[in-house]
Amino acid sequence: MEMMLYHVMAVRINEHDVARRLAGRLLLGGLFCVAHKDDSDRLIFDRRPQNAGESRCPWAELPLGPMLARLRLRSNEGFRGSGDDLRTYFYQLQRHASGLARNAFGRRISGPDVTKYGGVEGSYYRLALCVVGMGDHNAVDFTQEVHVQLLRDFGLCQDATLLRYGKPIPRSALLEGVYIDDHLILLRAEKKDLRKPTGADRDAIETSHAAYAAAQLPRAPEKGFGFARAPTGPDDVPIGDETFTVWGTEVRSELGTAAAPVAKRAELFCLACSALALPRVEKELLRRLVGNFVFPFMHRRECMSVFHRVYKAMGDMTIGAPEHWPADIRDEIGLAALLLPLAVGNLRWPVCQTVTRTDATPSAGGAVACLVSQELSEALYDACEMRGEYVRLDDPLRDEAVWSTMPPPDPAIDTIIRSLPWEATSCHSFKRSSHVNIQELQEIRKAVVDRAGETLDPQKMANGSDSRVAIGCWAKGRSSSYLLDLALIHISEPTR
Repeated sequence: MEMMLYHVMAVRINEHDVARRLAGRLLLGGLFCVAHKDDSDRLIFDRRPQNAGESRCPWAELPLGPMLARLRLRSNEGFRGSGDDLRTYFYQLQRHASGLARNAFGRRISGPDVTKYGGVEGSYYRLALCVVGMGDHNAVDFTQEVHVQLLRDFGLCQDATLLRYGKPIPRSALLEGVYIDDHLILLRAEKKDLRKPTGADRDAIETSHAAYAAAQLPRAPEKGFGFARAPTGPDDVPIGDETFTVWGTEVRSELGTAAAPVAKRAELFCLACSALALPRVEKELLRRLVGNFVFPFMHRRECMSVFHRVYKAMGDMTIGAPEHWPADIRDEIGLAALLLPLAVGNLRWPVCQTVTRTDATPSAGGAVACLVSQELSEALYDACEMRGEYVRLDDPLRDEAVWSTMPPPDPAIDTIIRSLPWEATSCHSFKRSSHVNIQELQEIRKAVVDRAGETLDPQKMANGSDSRVAIGCWAKGRSSSYLLDLALIHISEPTR
């Protein structure tokens, strides 16, 4: 208590000023610690009672490591990265005084302690956290927006350079990302310039350091990398790193790859093999094992389609009751483990200049194509849906765009698409009728297979479709619909 008061992390507040529950009891939180480092723990504010009565502020637009797999490099280009980390960032931000009544915690302060800490004898007090506590369900939104706005005040983190998950990748050579207390600077440059100790990324790092100093936010130099790392001596000149790990994703400029670190994927492979060696499997073990595959596979979303029956199988299992491995589930886990080496995004694969559009009905399908400039094909690829959403064939609102979590079509892109001189490349009838969204996926598969048959060089391509269901499950990598996921498995074969 004395340390929190001394460092102004908490203040005393009269019990009469503490917010109350509907039944009249004081609305109090609590504190607990979780292991963090050898010499320190992480302090968590248990604010569940207060959170239950407050709305969420959906402000934060965080980046995600796998989105770096959508970056592009030409054969003569590379990336170098630099990054900073702020020390105890949450507890550096002061909450507004109006929120103290809902941030009270701990036991009553009475007796000699009252006058010791400046209170009035005979009154009762509680401590109230006056900083943003880990445990506040709006803490991430507050801290993220403060960090971004601080850097924007100094000319950084503009919309043309800021990475945000679910939004198109900016086309600038200099990219920035803010993840709560982390700040990433990424520069795309020619290979011959990557080892130079100067550049726009160094200028951005120096500007961010000036911003942190002005706001009195301490950095953690031992966690910095690239231009932000602490020099080891007077002759050591920091320079941007060509291989670095940020937000869980390892970027290798020389190879032109972005993926979960090899060591992490190797550990997951061994873990899956150990689990498959067991005669029985328990629901919680299977759930955690499958969950560990999600992040690596997000670098190659098509790998997610391998989980075809496992989610339904987990739904039928009982926690604490091990069962014999179902043969099909064992196959899916084994195949997922074998796909881990392929879960790598290649940044050097070029975008095909042939843009396609596909459409289908329950009984027929077709496709059109158009050869465009490299710049336009890359712009259309960057605008493709990257997040996806959960879709299913029996969703009664599947055609209602208002319920979609995917961003609406960009009017400018729609105008470009309508004005291109399309040429028909396919028009055929399916051997048997099926649900229109399944046929839409089959038509997308045909466009991918046709393109793969025209060249041996790996490429990325942009395809347009008017099916929200097809786009949603394609971008997500799988679907809860058995039939849609089966179609995705067939689609992913030529893309691996």
